[in-house]
Parts: sequence; C-alpha cells; structure tokens
Amino acid sequence: MYVEPFTVYRKSAALRIQPIPPRIGVSNGKTFVEKAGAFFIEIAPSNGTRSYDWTKKKVFAATALEMITLFADIKGKGEFRATHDPGAGGPNKGKTIKWLGVKRMDTGGGIGFTIGEKVSGVSTNENVVVGGYDLALLKAMCDPTIPYLYAWPQSMVGGIHPVETKDNVTQSVQIDTSPDASIPEPH
Repeated sequence: MYVEPFTVYRKSAALRIQPIPPRIGVSNGKTFVEKAGAFFIEIAPSNGTRSYDWTKKKVFAATALEMITLFADIKGKGEFRATHDPGAGGPNKGKTIKWLGVKRMDTGGGIGFTIGEKVSGVSTNENVVVGGYDLALLKAMCDPTIPYLYAWPQSMVGGIHPVETKDNVTQSVQIDTSPDASIPEPH
C-alpha cells in the first residue's frame, strides 16, 4: 500500500515524511511481523527558488515510539533527539551514526528539524524550520498510522497476507477492508 508523503517546502529546505509498512514474514504457514514499520523522514536542501536537491538529502527512519516521544517532548521540554547506528550488531558498528533532532524555536512558533550523520568522523546535516501548524497536521496524520506500523489492523481484519515480489521477498501487506470482512475467530 502506497501512502502519499507529507511534505513541507521552505526557502532553505524541504521536509518529507512517509510511513513505511512493516516487513511481514512467513514461517511454517504462519505470518508474523519480521520488522515493524517506520516513518521515513527526509530533508533536502534548496538549490534555488522552489527547487530542492533530493540527491543531497539526509534520511532518518524513525520508529513509532520515537515519533510518539518526539510529539510529547516538543510539547513538554521543547526538544527531541534520536540516534541510530545502522551498523550496530555487525562489523560496521559505529562507522555511520545518524541522528534526528527536533526543537521548538524561541521565536515565531516554528519547529526546527535536523537530520545529521557522521561517517568516518565527518559530520554533515540538513535542517529546516516548519510551522507549529505543520507539526500539528503531521501529528494528526501519524497518530492513526502507528497501529499499521505493527500490522495490528491487518491482523485483526482478514489476517496478514504477505505480498511476495519476483525474488520472493515479502514487501508489504494487503488489508481486507471490504464491508463484509470479519475478525478471525480465535483458535
């Protein structure tokens, strides 16, 4: 299932956020969530009037818990930070560190988003300031999406049905949303 990204364009950069569905697996005829979905966040710098260089974007995949914490922290203490090590648990541990920082600005009611990365000791980042109403709209869109990142609605209505690609990799789920869909009986 494809969901149109939430995008905010500003003079200095653009912010794009899109939910990514969970990865569903099959073992012994039973389906399960291999990996929960996430919110894919991108910031691309401006390269002119109403033009953005998406080849220079910074990306961060925020978990559902991180997004809930982001909204709570911005409302409370005014800032949020999450850090990921994509190589954690493997031979590339610590080689690349990514972070997402979000901070309520002191003036104008804006919210600053920063995505950065440190690769081989060199740090780079992109940032953009969005309006408070943009954040409110984003929260209104994220809240009902969170259960889908864990495949809860899919498992309650018609079960989880993996969709396999030509190379037999499960990518997404189908959701039975027909009016006559029923909740499966417990076994």
